[in-house]
Amino acid sequence: MQSAGKSCDVDIYVPHPFNPLSNYAFFLSERSGKYIYQDGILNYYDATSPLDSRSCLLRQKAKAAIIGLPYRAYAGHLSGIDTTAIAGGFFTHPERIVHTDRFNSIQKLHLHPGPAGSSAESQSGTLFLDQSIEESIGNPAASALRLHTISFVNGLGGPVVYKPHYAQKTKSPPDPSWQALDSHSRSLPAELLVAKLGIKSVVSFYSSALANIALNYSDINCYATAAVAIPVSIDGRSTTLAEVLSGFGVKIADMRC
Repeated sequence: MQSAGKSCDVDIYVPHPFNPLSNYAFFLSERSGKYIYQDGILNYYDATSPLDSRSCLLRQKAKAAIIGLPYRAYAGHLSGIDTTAIAGGFFTHPERIVHTDRFNSIQKLHLHPGPAGSSAESQSGTLFLDQSIEESIGNPAASALRLHTISFVNGLGGPVVYKPHYAQKTKSPPDPSWQALDSHSRSLPAELLVAKLGIKSVVSFYSSALANIALNYSDINCYATAAVAIPVSIDGRSTTLAEVLSGFGVKIADMRC
């Protein structure tokens, strides 16, 4: 790292160098040790950097420019492991990660269950985590999938709390019987919100938050309703996100017609 005209080498720990701050830290010094720590399900399939898209690259460069930092484009896996030597990685399921040959060392993360918002007996209702699935599967398929998902969520019973994705402009629940969150609660990561709400189930389309919650809260049921519709590859083998998420204990609800 560089500071006040001087430079020194430090170990860098980031989930990936896609965001401007982590990008700057990751690529600043080639002599620094680069360590990848798990960020959702990113390291468990062949997630590729989207920066070959000019519009995506320009957006990231603009974000970096706002805070006065350069931004380096990179290709290959989104985690940056194909662009430079990687000292090591930390993962909850090291036996499942892709491209293990890129890591000099791999260590297992041992997570401790988070604090429950209430006892298992008093947990009730569902938290629904929305996503902009139209960009992934197209408007016609997304429209049908949303209707099936709403029916599935209501079928679980109990009250439903709606959390929109930060990238969505909507704040109103798609079903009038669902409860909207206040602005503060909407800003909380879902992994923290579940403890506050004391809910029994979490449903989303294919959010990586499902994996994080399933790992931390064994008494909460997590369901993915669109994972089977998202094709991915694992070390070159074709599959879907359903395989990845189910490996973390997420239940796969197939909503395809």
